[in-house]
Amino acid sequence: MVLPNLSEKEATSLFPKGFSVTNLPSGKPYLRVTPQP
Repeated sequence: MVLPNLSEKEATSLFPKGFSVTNLPSGKPYLRVTPQP
């Protein structure tokens, strides 16, 4: 799980394998999940 207070740029640098964003009804990208190691 990627913390919501991280920007897209910070999350990309911390998680080089990438992350997926779950679509929420509000349209905000709060749920971001990384692959498990």
